[in-house]
Amino acid sequence: MYEDIALGFAAAVHLFLCPFTKVEESFNMQAMHDLIYHRSNLSQYDHLEFPGVVPRSFLGPIAVSFVSSPFVALLGVLRVNKFVSQYVVRIVLTSFVLIALRKFRLSVERSFGRGVSLWFVAIASSQFHFIYYMSRPLPNIFGLIPSLVASHYWMEQKHLRFVAASGVAVIVFRSELLVFLGLMVLIELQSRRLSITALMKYSLPVAGAILG
Repeated sequence: MYEDIALGFAAAVHLFLCPFTKVEESFNMQAMHDLIYHRSNLSQYDHLEFPGVVPRSFLGPIAVSFVSSPFVALLGVLRVNKFVSQYVVRIVLTSFVLIALRKFRLSVERSFGRGVSLWFVAIASSQFHFIYYMSRPLPNIFGLIPSLVASHYWMEQKHLRFVAASGVAVIVFRSELLVFLGLMVLIELQSRRLSITALMKYSLPVAGAILG
């Protein structure tokens, strides 16, 4: 509990000290703006005019916008400056990362003990890069969330959920995560904790559901 509070506090400090948008996160930040304020009025979406060089998924911004919308609507009723809505979406995104990180941390604690878990939190909360980027809507951060969840399920030996979370991370957000998560699959296959048949049984429906 205290470990999660420490990570959340560190992330909150970085968020409120530096709320402004870096250029590389502007695509997803604009996507969340359009989803919250323009909703079904697709003709007003900025991405129609400025689609960007590399195609990106809207699923991450949709998830954050869905949770953020009631709070942003309340701010509108209270006539709070629109800029505050940027804090809202950053807080929601940070919460998603912290929830996934907590699942991973608890797996670390169960596997290696509380001492390792405490060191994990101490190192993670004192590193600027990780804590700062928790609240930044980059494709890497959206990919981090299912990657942490996948790592949690890998450590817990829940293979179907591991494959599903890995599929979301690789297919939806960052294809290069195949190298990282694929190594986990190879470890499971080599150790015979996961068979080729079971892998096909899990991965084909997951891939079909994600791509469909």
